[in-house]
Amino acid sequence: MEIAYVTNNSRDVVKNTLFLAYPGERADGRKYIVDAITKGAVAIAYEPSDDFVLPQTSIPCIAVTHLKIKQSEIAARFYDFPSQQISVIGVTGTNGKTSVTHFIAQAMSVSCGMIGTLGYGFFPQLKKLTNTTPDGLQLQKIFAELLLQGAKTIAMEVSSHALAQQRVNDVLFHTAVFTNLTQDHLDYHHTMENYRDTKALLFQKPNLQNAVINIDDDAGKYFVEALQKPSGSAGVNVITYALHDNHADISVLKCTPTQYGFDINIKTPWGDGELHLPLIGEFNISNALATIGVLGILKMPFNKIIQSLSQLKTVNGRMQLFQAKNSVHTVVDYAHTPDALEKTLCSIRSHCTGKLWCVFGCGGDRDKTKRPTMGLIADNIADHIIITSDNARSEDPTQIAQDILSGVKNKNKCEIELDRVKAIEKAIHLAQKNDWVLIAGKGHETEQIIGNQVMHHSDVECVLAQIMKLTLLAHILNGTLIGDDGVFRAVSIDSRTVQKGDCFFAIQGEFFDGHDFIADVEKKNAAVIIVDRDVNSKTPIITVNNTRQALIDLARFYRKNATIPIAAITGSCGKTTTRALLENILKQKGQVLASKKSFNNDIGLPLTLLQLNSSQDFAVLEIGTNHPGEIAQLTSIAKPTVATITMVAPVHVEHFGDVDAIAREKGAIFDGLSDDGVAVINADDRYCDLWNEIADHRQVIMFSTERPADVVAKDIGLEKNGCATFTLVLPNKSASIALPLLGEHNITNALAAAAMAFSMGASIEEIKKGLETVVPEQGRLIEKMGFAGALIIDDSYNANPASVRAAIQVLIKKSDHPILVLGDMAELGDMAKTAHEEMGVFAKMAGVKQLFCYGNNSFYTAEKFGKNAQHFDDYQQLIDALKKTLTLNTAVLIKGSRSMRMEKVVEGVSVN
Repeated sequence: MEIAYVTNNSRDVVKNTLFLAYPGERADGRKYIVDAITKGAVAIAYEPSDDFVLPQTSIPCIAVTHLKIKQSEIAARFYDFPSQQISVIGVTGTNGKTSVTHFIAQAMSVSCGMIGTLGYGFFPQLKKLTNTTPDGLQLQKIFAELLLQGAKTIAMEVSSHALAQQRVNDVLFHTAVFTNLTQDHLDYHHTMENYRDTKALLFQKPNLQNAVINIDDDAGKYFVEALQKPSGSAGVNVITYALHDNHADISVLKCTPTQYGFDINIKTPWGDGELHLPLIGEFNISNALATIGVLGILKMPFNKIIQSLSQLKTVNGRMQLFQAKNSVHTVVDYAHTPDALEKTLCSIRSHCTGKLWCVFGCGGDRDKTKRPTMGLIADNIADHIIITSDNARSEDPTQIAQDILSGVKNKNKCEIELDRVKAIEKAIHLAQKNDWVLIAGKGHETEQIIGNQVMHHSDVECVLAQIMKLTLLAHILNGTLIGDDGVFRAVSIDSRTVQKGDCFFAIQGEFFDGHDFIADVEKKNAAVIIVDRDVNSKTPIITVNNTRQALIDLARFYRKNATIPIAAITGSCGKTTTRALLENILKQKGQVLASKKSFNNDIGLPLTLLQLNSSQDFAVLEIGTNHPGEIAQLTSIAKPTVATITMVAPVHVEHFGDVDAIAREKGAIFDGLSDDGVAVINADDRYCDLWNEIADHRQVIMFSTERPADVVAKDIGLEKNGCATFTLVLPNKSASIALPLLGEHNITNALAAAAMAFSMGASIEEIKKGLETVVPEQGRLIEKMGFAGALIIDDSYNANPASVRAAIQVLIKKSDHPILVLGDMAELGDMAKTAHEEMGVFAKMAGVKQLFCYGNNSFYTAEKFGKNAQHFDDYQQLIDALKKTLTLNTAVLIKGSRSMRMEKVVEGVSVN
């Protein structure tokens, strides 16, 4: 019997699935056994009990006692024990787990995956999770997925619930970290002793090699003593750290607060030195010390540890700092326990020269004893307190607020405002110059639970909503405001995604007119609507001549007020990958704004620029075109300080006539540079002389894989996994590079990114780290687990002749039986038939064994490929036929233009 997939959710069952059925918290999976069999389950493992009768079936059904616990072992076996193939760092403690895992991931010079409160994946692109630590089955699946994507280390949060419920039973931990233990989760553990002993389970894991423990905390000292006893875990290397104890292995000799961080002299087993920590909050020093312990154990050189930590970025919702124009500093933090609130307030107090405001509440249906304690803490440290709602759940928000208020001695400096949005607005509005406002409790969260309602709410968005007034907006757009003045939170052009407080631009699109959806926008409580015709609206409106142009005008205003370096990238292929590479390099130096979702036209580019703010150090923009003059227009909006063209190929030919015209159109990006701008030119492209001429008197940096240039790649090779390696040579230094991206063609993208980063002040070390730790973009040569164990290469986002050829070169190195699934390559004009025919010949000659085609023009590809080619007019028929060919030894490349939606095929044959 072949098992292709394991799941405990009947909705996820596919053909050849092993279904695990047991009673859960919300539903009994055994009730869905018949449904699972109908969907293709070939075996059932179930939890036996006296009151359960197994349905009649011909497939194997195995009774497994304690299945919920044992599913971890089952999954580990199915995925070939993935945690044994990587170094897993487990971080536990009441507070600091998220920050420490993020700091480790940011600092690692090799690919480091993350699992925790904010999701899983590679920093900063994380997929959401329901629990801080997933169930045993999902956890093993995530390990396997991250391993497949190149992770060598995984830093994961380990909650006390996960330890108590044995979710991590079959995880091989390389290193365990303890941050602290303070009052929380007593509704579950009942006593602090039980809570501590549950945390201790992480340090009793079999084959644990290292422990990094905070001995400022009494529980940490308890764990160290337990490990050092003869009965403790033998062979565990214990590294202690402390902020206030110089006897610790890692300790602070001297600490001086700066405006937005600390200068710290530290002592470690790997060396002593000075760390410039760019984070506020004394507890972040402790989190940094824990991170140093892990990095030292992983044998990172001490000077590199110091360098990496000096460039740490704030974790979303953890001491996240915003500075308004009136010099009021606002901090959003997740602090929701007495200890966390006290430490956060004390940390801010050390930076605050004015008054300190505190806005917070407490969750309902949770530990009630901490409410008056938190009220007392706020009373002792803050100058002004606004008690508000948090996640009240089934409790009365008013009663929760009164519980908090009972701990406040000086009631005169405290008020209650249960509307959390109003509470935040009030604090920021009343705060004066040099005051600091702490908004505590929810941090990164984007929902608020009141009763049985789950509502959208973001503390971060509420802070940002205080920035722009509608009267100023009308002036910028040369429009007329009808209605009351106010502020807006963000800009939207999609009525489906409008949030409360947004500014909605009613734009006439190809298929829809935003003016037709104004009623929907009003229902969602938008702050203002931008229109270019007469409308009836109770919401404030600003009338302009043209809403599309108004969006551009607002983007120009934001760009005009930004003084940071801005990079612009265009080209027929590689824009998004080059953007991702450059973005990741620059993240080693500071905060980066970057285009997302290929926002590269006259709507997407302005929407990106409208996210510019004072916290950013760089911006990286994609610029696309499908008609003459578009590059010049977009470049005039972006006003880049450095620009590049990745390469030119026959893309959008139907709009330009020939490739020469495309090259001239792309070259307009250099003409739009400022006089002191930098043109980064691909010396291997046949149009490099043309672009050099267009660049005129501006500084030019050439890059090449084939000829002498300012930035070159030497010693090019491919690793066994298909990822490229090379030596990067800059004008002043060189470094060996191992790209985590499939295909030799990505070296060109890496050179473009490196050359741009070099011109923007990045060091060779920062460039190397950025190139080697980039996370591939979705739909661009992503490896996934396929049906029947096949390897799926998802390159479905887009396609043109050049990119298809490059992807095929990746495919044929992955398997002795490579299969190509190709959708039409769009916008090729008169070249369409010929280009598709040539692709059939190329695929055959390259060694593709089978070809599956979808779309009108790909018929010609199948025709030229000949035997073993099939053409389909229906996605599902293609998927069904493809599944029949898949085995453990099969590799499948799925590619097509955006309009072909080939991701449907990816979803149809993938198991994750």
